[in-house]
Amino acid sequence: MLERVSLGQSRFNVPGISADPRGVAIGQSIALLFPSIDRVVAFFRAFSGEVSLGDVLAALHIFQVETPVRTRELIVLLPAQGSHFVDQGARIARLVGGATFTGTAKHFVLYRDDRSPLGYDSSAIERAECDFAVYGRDFSQTYRKVQELDFGALVKRLAPVPERQRAREPGEAPDPPPPLVWITVRSGLAAPVRGYLWRSGLQAGVAAVSRATDSAFADARTDWALDLALFRVSGAPERILRLFGRLPGAQVFVPCGQNVGIQRGWRHPFTLENCGGAFAGDRFYLFSGEDKRLIEVGSLPVFVPVDQLGAVTFDVDGGRGGPPAADARPLRPARDASFGLELRLLPAAVPPTAVAATIVPGSQLAWLKKLVYALPGALLSAYRVAITPDAAVLLCAQGVDGIPLGTFMEALSPNLFVARGYRFFPAVAPDVLFAHIGGNAQNLYFFLPGQGTPFYVPAEAFVPLERRALASIAVDEAPVAPVPPPLGAPELVNEPVGSFSLWTHRLGDPTAGGEPGPGAGPGPGAAA
Repeated sequence: MLERVSLGQSRFNVPGISADPRGVAIGQSIALLFPSIDRVVAFFRAFSGEVSLGDVLAALHIFQVETPVRTRELIVLLPAQGSHFVDQGARIARLVGGATFTGTAKHFVLYRDDRSPLGYDSSAIERAECDFAVYGRDFSQTYRKVQELDFGALVKRLAPVPERQRAREPGEAPDPPPPLVWITVRSGLAAPVRGYLWRSGLQAGVAAVSRATDSAFADARTDWALDLALFRVSGAPERILRLFGRLPGAQVFVPCGQNVGIQRGWRHPFTLENCGGAFAGDRFYLFSGEDKRLIEVGSLPVFVPVDQLGAVTFDVDGGRGGPPAADARPLRPARDASFGLELRLLPAAVPPTAVAATIVPGSQLAWLKKLVYALPGALLSAYRVAITPDAAVLLCAQGVDGIPLGTFMEALSPNLFVARGYRFFPAVAPDVLFAHIGGNAQNLYFFLPGQGTPFYVPAEAFVPLERRALASIAVDEAPVAPVPPPLGAPELVNEPVGSFSLWTHRLGDPTAGGEPGPGAGPGPGAAA
């Protein structure tokens, strides 16, 4: 039976209960009683948004408990850091369908409410063997512990949910992009992404990471080590973040702490900034909303600036004329034996330019034919193509990005084309190189990596793709009925028929003449 606490009361029947400076009856801990785990999640979802849990995580416990009649509930124990702190927890617990008790050790009495602003005391104490005894307004109940749930594991097992877009007022500026993001890409995309970030002038670092095999989100279907390249990018504009957000194999994460991040456009049910103590300091955690899993890295990544990872070449033979490196084959023999440098085509971090041509090998011609069916008429007329024995070369001044096949080529000059992302070393001017190879203005020259010499295609060999794409069409001649020969010239004959010739004409008798025959009807005289 509960008793209301009066102002100035100093003696209590429930062990461990005392009055704080405000006169509120409070113990060393508070016990939040919930009927199910979803109520616990709802409580921490709201509570973590108002209170930082870092100071209380060491004393936070979640127990699954059982009554003497074998019904199960959950009790959340938190340290009672003053009545103001307990008031916040009690208000949220009441909102989500829980009850708040305060006490010490195993005896907990109902916390204060509107009926008793200073709290409650119990007139009778349970003597039964139990782990917890709670005293409500109309009941008292004992519980025994079944198991303890780890709060950190609970945080890690909750999947992110899509972030709701806030309605904006007319003319309101959009939210600025985050100053720092983490970008994960599959290991095969690391090199092009690194080059793109460097060319964009962004401050970025990269680290190679692998997902820990003991990740809390790992299950039987995805329990495998995932090799990733992790980029740390500062000051990225919104357009670049949207680009990586739509790139297959890449995900953008927003930091929620020193070693915790969540995918952009998603949010965790808890406020992760206030749950930092639930994560180990020597690990790295990324919550993926698309994959519905936690990428847990076994150690903190070490980032290396991307500008320190560019391609570096060495003249290992000291200029003694040794064989060139495998990735730097000579394109043309030197003409001057005394001083002649081999022209090398090497990868280079250069700003992106329009793709003016593409060389589709013979192995991809079948794909190109299928793709032509899907191209609009404007592109069919804009693209020009030349068919060689080994490949198809397509040109377009506005770019050939609509055909994602073959080796993309950039135009160094109207007649010189080089593979995208490659440049010549020494960096000679295009007109000098054109004159050096004895170029003809009627030809187009193409430089591909890995080939000893360039090749050229006459400009007149290029025709519109819509003309070259059509195969020959057989046309059948339709049979026509013969026209009859013309008749001879008609002969007009005038013969005398006599007077009143129609009177004597027998109807239906084509042999009737103009003269009256036997049996003819009476003439005009008889009628008279």
